[in-house]
Amino acid sequence: MGWEGMAATGAGFLGIGLWRLVANSTPVDPGKQQHRSIRHCDLQSLFVAFLASLHILGSFLASHRDWRRGYPVASAMALESSGTASMFLVYSLAAILKEKTRILPLPKEILRLLAVTAFGLEFFLFYLKEDDGSGVQGQYHRLLLVPIGVCLVSTLLRICYPRSELLRFIQNLGLILQGTWFFQMASSIFSSRGMSQGCWLDQNGEGDYAVHCKGMMALHRGKAIATLQFNLHLAMILAVVLPTYAFFHKAGGGGDSSQISRYQQLGSSDQPVAGSFQLSETVPGSQIRAQSPTYVLEEEDEA
Repeated sequence: MGWEGMAATGAGFLGIGLWRLVANSTPVDPGKQQHRSIRHCDLQSLFVAFLASLHILGSFLASHRDWRRGYPVASAMALESSGTASMFLVYSLAAILKEKTRILPLPKEILRLLAVTAFGLEFFLFYLKEDDGSGVQGQYHRLLLVPIGVCLVSTLLRICYPRSELLRFIQNLGLILQGTWFFQMASSIFSSRGMSQGCWLDQNGEGDYAVHCKGMMALHRGKAIATLQFNLHLAMILAVVLPTYAFFHKAGGGGDSSQISRYQQLGSSDQPVAGSFQLSETVPGSQIRAQSPTYVLEEEDEA
């Protein structure tokens, strides 16, 4: 995965994270909640499928290019990330088939399990990418494991707690941090201007690269700069995302974010609704029947 691959991957994670954050922080009318959730799920799945397909195609093209240049090791390493992208593609296609057809009637728990598998493959990809992880690029890969692990754990917990707003918010933060950190990795590893002083890039093809430094002092400085950059990314994301989430939530008329379900009163309807309940009370000696209002339980669940 070279500069172009990391930048494109970062743009994809960042776009999906911001999209989900804005969509989840904007309350809507309960009667339109189910329609909006399905629509956003479809658009998100299509976007993930497009990005995963583009990444797989780019990996095969890079592998073929490195093979023709005489870099067999780089040709094989360029295909490493295609397995993770294929798992994200399987997840997105399964979500599309579930919502649009009756071919694959999977419950949302199975879809989230597919997402957990995709994040797990991504985690082990960067965990095992370096033999010793002692270089500067190893420090960037180790720090990348933090947002990947956040997405992995939060998605896994959402199988047990599907209505949790906190888990959904943490998952979106992990996606956004992944996106910004991929951009930082592309700039700090593959750009001479972003490279730490005293270090240089040794690259043989698309996937075979390493960052070398002049002595231990330059190596420790490069690792310290990577850690500082990660802390700045996390602080800036929290400083921007929290006010943005609160603004959209307040602008949409949202109330208590911990509310799991909403009740919609159908006072003007004379016909019972499926899933509704009615209570009637008969007054002795009278033909008058007091009928309680009819309520419908509205729940929000988004993959």
